[in-house]
Amino acid sequence: SIIKMSRFLQLLFFISYISLIFSAEYCDPGFAVINNVCTPCKAGTFSAGDLSRMCEACPAGTYSLSVSETCTLCNAGYTSTRGAYLCTACPPGKFAEKQGSAQCTNCTAGKYAPKSAATQCNLCPAGTYSPAGSSVCFPCPEGTFSAQGAAQCTNCTAGTYSLGGASSCSKCAVGTYSKGGKVLCDPCPEGTYANVQGSTNCTACAPGTYSHAKASSCSKCPPGTTSDGNAMTCKPTTN
Repeated sequence: SIIKMSRFLQLLFFISYISLIFSAEYCDPGFAVINNVCTPCKAGTFSAGDLSRMCEACPAGTYSLSVSETCTLCNAGYTSTRGAYLCTACPPGKFAEKQGSAQCTNCTAGKYAPKSAATQCNLCPAGTYSPAGSSVCFPCPEGTFSAQGAAQCTNCTAGTYSLGGASSCSKCAVGTYSKGGKVLCDPCPEGTYANVQGSTNCTACAPGTYSHAKASSCSKCPPGTTSDGNAMTCKPTTN
Protein backbone atom coordinates (compact mmCIF):
# COMPACT_ATOMS: atom_id res chain seq x y z
CA SER A 1 0.00 0.00 0.00
CA ILE A 2 0.99 3.67 -0.20
CA ILE A 3 1.45 3.89 3.58
CA LYS A 4 3.79 0.88 3.66
CA MET A 5 5.77 2.26 0.74
CA SER A 6 6.15 5.62 2.52
CA ARG A 7 7.39 3.94 5.70
CA PHE A 8 9.80 1.83 3.65
CA LEU A 9 11.27 4.92 2.01
CA GLN A 10 11.62 6.68 5.37
CA LEU A 11 13.41 3.64 6.78
CA LEU A 12 15.68 3.47 3.74
CA PHE A 13 16.60 7.18 4.11
CA PHE A 14 17.34 6.72 7.82
CA ILE A 15 19.56 3.68 7.14
CA SER A 16 21.43 5.60 4.43
CA TYR A 17 21.97 8.58 6.76
CA ILE A 18 23.28 6.36 9.59
CA SER A 19 25.52 4.54 7.14
CA LEU A 20 26.94 7.84 5.89
CA ILE A 21 27.70 9.03 9.40
CA PHE A 22 29.47 5.85 10.40
CA SER A 23 31.35 5.57 7.13
CA ALA A 24 32.65 9.17 7.37
CA GLU A 25 35.79 9.98 9.30
CA TYR A 26 35.92 12.41 12.21
CA CYS A 27 38.54 14.91 11.13
CA ASP A 28 40.93 17.00 13.14
CA PRO A 29 40.60 20.80 13.08
CA GLY A 30 41.84 22.19 9.79
CA PHE A 31 40.49 19.22 7.86
CA ALA A 32 37.12 18.53 6.21
CA VAL A 33 35.43 15.30 5.11
CA ILE A 34 35.52 15.17 1.33
CA ASN A 35 34.59 11.87 -0.34
CA ASN A 36 34.77 10.25 3.11
CA VAL A 37 38.42 11.28 3.44
CA CYS A 38 39.83 13.91 5.78
CA THR A 39 41.24 16.53 3.45
CA PRO A 40 43.45 19.42 4.65
CA CYS A 41 42.02 22.91 4.18
CA LYS A 42 43.96 25.16 1.83
CA ALA A 43 45.37 28.52 2.87
CA GLY A 44 42.58 31.11 2.97
CA THR A 45 40.05 28.57 4.28
CA PHE A 46 39.30 26.93 7.62
CA SER A 47 37.39 24.09 9.26
CA ALA A 48 36.54 23.10 12.83
CA GLY A 49 37.02 19.44 11.87
CA ASP A 50 34.70 16.64 13.08
CA LEU A 51 32.16 15.97 10.30
CA SER A 52 32.63 19.26 8.44
CA ARG A 53 31.84 18.65 4.78
CA MET A 54 33.80 21.57 3.40
CA CYS A 55 36.47 24.12 4.19
CA GLU A 56 34.99 27.61 4.46
CA ALA A 57 36.60 30.73 3.00
CA CYS A 58 37.98 33.21 5.53
CA PRO A 59 35.88 36.39 5.60
CA ALA A 60 37.31 39.72 4.44
CA GLY A 61 39.60 41.26 7.05
CA THR A 62 41.03 37.89 8.06
CA TYR A 63 43.43 35.27 6.68
CA SER A 64 44.60 31.71 7.29
CA LEU A 65 47.47 29.40 6.51
CA SER A 66 46.82 25.85 5.34
CA VAL A 67 45.22 23.38 7.78
CA SER A 68 43.63 26.12 9.90
CA GLU A 69 40.83 25.69 12.41
CA THR A 70 40.03 29.43 12.46
CA CYS A 71 40.97 32.59 10.60
CA THR A 72 43.19 35.31 12.05
CA LEU A 73 42.30 39.01 12.06
CA CYS A 74 44.48 41.27 9.92
CA ASN A 75 46.56 43.71 11.96
CA ALA A 76 45.66 47.39 11.97
CA GLY A 77 47.15 48.98 8.84
CA TYR A 78 46.43 45.84 6.81
CA THR A 79 43.35 44.47 5.00
CA SER A 80 42.27 41.38 3.10
CA THR A 81 39.56 40.16 0.77
CA ARG A 82 37.48 37.00 1.30
CA GLY A 83 39.50 33.78 1.14
CA ALA A 84 42.88 35.45 1.68
CA TYR A 85 46.01 33.63 2.82
CA LEU A 86 47.75 36.90 3.78
CA CYS A 87 46.91 40.51 4.57
CA THR A 88 48.00 43.44 2.41
CA ALA A 89 49.39 46.71 3.78
CA CYS A 90 47.40 49.87 3.10
CA PRO A 91 49.26 52.02 0.54
CA PRO A 92 50.49 55.54 1.40
CA GLY A 93 47.57 57.96 1.61
CA LYS A 94 45.29 55.33 3.15
CA PHE A 95 44.91 53.74 6.59
CA ALA A 96 43.15 50.97 8.52
CA GLU A 97 42.63 51.94 12.14
CA LYS A 98 41.37 48.63 13.52
CA GLN A 99 42.19 44.94 13.32
CA GLY A 100 40.10 42.92 10.90
CA SER A 101 39.54 45.74 8.38
CA ALA A 102 38.16 44.65 5.02
CA GLN A 103 39.41 47.75 3.19
CA CYS A 104 41.66 50.76 3.62
CA THR A 105 40.24 54.26 4.07
CA ASN A 106 41.48 57.41 2.32
CA CYS A 107 43.06 60.04 4.54
CA THR A 108 40.65 62.96 4.72
CA ALA A 109 41.60 66.30 3.16
CA GLY A 110 44.08 68.14 5.37
CA LYS A 111 45.77 64.90 6.47
CA TYR A 112 48.34 62.54 4.98
CA ALA A 113 49.93 59.10 5.46
CA PRO A 114 53.50 59.04 4.11
CA LYS A 115 54.16 55.30 4.56
CA SER A 116 52.32 52.05 3.91
CA ALA A 117 50.53 50.12 6.69
CA ALA A 118 49.32 53.33 8.36
CA THR A 119 46.88 53.01 11.26
CA GLN A 120 46.03 56.72 11.21
CA CYS A 121 46.74 59.86 9.20
CA ASN A 122 48.76 62.90 10.25
CA LEU A 123 47.63 66.52 10.14
CA CYS A 124 49.31 68.62 7.48
CA PRO A 125 51.51 71.28 9.12
CA ALA A 126 50.65 74.97 8.87
CA GLY A 127 51.64 76.44 5.52
CA THR A 128 50.63 73.28 3.65
CA TYR A 129 47.45 71.54 2.47
CA SER A 130 46.31 68.20 1.05
CA PRO A 131 43.35 66.73 -0.84
CA ALA A 132 41.82 63.44 0.34
CA GLY A 133 43.96 60.31 -0.07
CA SER A 134 47.31 62.13 0.09
CA SER A 135 50.66 60.67 1.03
CA VAL A 136 52.27 64.14 1.22
CA CYS A 137 51.19 67.71 1.98
CA PHE A 138 51.76 70.47 -0.55
CA PRO A 139 53.11 73.95 0.27
CA CYS A 140 50.67 76.81 -0.07
CA PRO A 141 51.26 78.91 -3.19
CA GLU A 142 52.55 82.47 -2.93
CA GLY A 143 49.87 84.90 -1.85
CA THR A 144 48.06 82.30 0.29
CA PHE A 145 48.39 80.73 3.76
CA SER A 146 47.01 77.88 5.87
CA ALA A 147 46.71 76.70 9.45
CA GLN A 148 47.44 73.11 10.52
CA GLY A 149 45.26 70.44 8.91
CA ALA A 150 44.10 72.55 5.97
CA ALA A 151 42.31 71.03 2.98
CA GLN A 152 43.16 74.12 0.93
CA CYS A 153 44.99 77.40 1.29
CA THR A 154 43.35 80.79 1.82
CA ASN A 155 44.15 83.95 -0.13
CA CYS A 156 45.88 86.70 1.79
CA THR A 157 43.51 89.57 2.50
CA ALA A 158 43.97 93.05 1.06
CA GLY A 159 46.87 94.86 2.67
CA THR A 160 48.86 91.67 3.24
CA TYR A 161 51.11 89.28 1.27
CA SER A 162 52.93 85.96 1.60
CA LEU A 163 55.68 83.89 0.10
CA GLY A 164 55.18 80.17 -0.60
CA GLY A 165 54.47 77.80 2.30
CA ALA A 166 53.20 80.54 4.62
CA SER A 167 51.25 79.87 7.81
CA SER A 168 50.12 83.51 7.91
CA CYS A 169 50.24 86.65 5.79
CA SER A 170 52.38 89.70 6.52
CA LYS A 171 51.26 93.30 6.43
CA CYS A 172 52.44 95.44 3.56
CA ALA A 173 55.17 97.90 4.52
CA VAL A 174 54.54 101.64 4.48
CA GLY A 175 54.76 103.00 0.94
CA THR A 176 53.20 99.81 -0.46
CA TYR A 177 49.73 98.24 -0.72
CA SER A 178 47.93 95.12 -1.95
CA LYS A 179 44.47 94.09 -3.09
CA GLY A 180 44.84 90.58 -1.63
CA GLY A 181 46.26 87.25 -2.79
CA LYS A 182 49.64 88.80 -3.54
CA VAL A 183 53.16 87.42 -3.26
CA LEU A 184 54.53 90.97 -2.91
CA CYS A 185 52.95 94.32 -2.18
CA ASP A 186 52.83 96.90 -4.94
CA PRO A 187 54.66 100.19 -4.46
CA CYS A 188 52.54 103.31 -4.26
CA PRO A 189 52.71 105.18 -7.59
CA GLU A 190 54.31 108.59 -7.86
CA GLY A 191 52.08 111.30 -6.45
CA THR A 192 50.59 108.98 -3.79
CA TYR A 193 51.61 107.59 -0.40
CA ALA A 194 50.75 104.98 2.27
CA ASN A 195 51.78 105.96 5.80
CA VAL A 196 50.59 102.81 7.66
CA GLN A 197 51.40 99.12 7.37
CA GLY A 198 48.78 96.92 5.77
CA SER A 199 47.42 99.52 3.38
CA THR A 200 44.89 98.38 0.82
CA ASN A 201 45.38 101.44 -1.39
CA CYS A 202 47.47 104.58 -1.65
CA THR A 203 46.33 108.15 -0.97
CA ALA A 204 46.87 110.99 -3.43
CA CYS A 205 49.22 113.76 -2.33
CA ALA A 206 47.43 117.02 -1.47
CA PRO A 207 47.91 120.19 -3.58
CA GLY A 208 51.25 121.83 -2.79
CA THR A 209 52.93 118.48 -2.14
CA TYR A 210 54.49 115.70 -4.22
CA SER A 211 55.98 112.22 -3.86
CA HIS A 212 58.11 109.69 -5.63
CA ALA A 213 57.11 106.02 -5.95
CA LYS A 214 56.84 103.92 -2.76
CA ALA A 215 56.43 106.99 -0.58
CA SER A 216 55.26 106.82 3.02
CA SER A 217 54.48 110.56 3.00
CA CYS A 218 54.32 113.52 0.64
CA SER A 219 56.84 116.33 0.64
CA LYS A 220 56.03 120.05 0.50
CA CYS A 221 56.87 121.78 -2.73
CA PRO A 222 59.97 123.99 -2.47
CA PRO A 223 59.45 127.77 -2.25
CA GLY A 224 58.39 129.24 -5.58
CA THR A 225 56.79 126.00 -6.71
CA THR A 226 53.44 124.30 -6.27
CA SER A 227 51.38 121.33 -7.40
CA ASP A 228 47.74 120.55 -8.11
CA GLY A 229 47.89 117.38 -6.03
CA ASN A 230 48.61 113.76 -6.93
CA ALA A 231 51.88 115.09 -8.32
CA MET A 232 55.29 113.55 -8.71
CA THR A 233 56.95 116.96 -9.16
CA CYS A 234 56.19 120.56 -8.42
CA LYS A 235 55.96 123.35 -10.96
CA PRO A 236 56.92 126.99 -10.71
CA THR A 237 54.26 129.31 -9.37
CA THR A 238 52.93 132.00 -11.66
CA ASN A 239 52.19 135.59 -10.61
